[in-house]
Amino acid sequence: MPLGFHSKQRVLTRLNKNHKIRKSLKYSVLDGSAWAAMMGLTQNYMTPYALNLKATNSQISLLSAIPALLTSVSQFFSPILLERTGNRKNLIMIGAFLNGLMFIPILWYHSFFIPTRSGGCWAL
Repeated sequence: MPLGFHSKQRVLTRLNKNHKIRKSLKYSVLDGSAWAAMMGLTQNYMTPYALNLKATNSQISLLSAIPALLTSVSQFFSPILLERTGNRKNLIMIGAFLNGLMFIPILWYHSFFIPTRSGGCWAL
């Protein structure tokens, strides 16, 4: 073995680790950007949307509080689910898919129920 073999191997190992760290940071920034876009395009408009549907104050407060509660609960159970599934990527993909499915009932409600002036709803 040449004298510099181990030092070259250490340099290559460091470069490989740096590449993995940069790749992880890149995906972290992309994930944060997608989250900020989702929050900016959805959460900020939920209260006006609920007001348009004649929601009461207690309904609007639940609409604002439930996402934070579910986030806290999911953080509690995520290590347990990760242990059972063993694959972090699949767990994240399932969570993102379920998050997207939550908008279907909201869109369905607005499409099939028309708010009346008295505060009730007429079904189509």
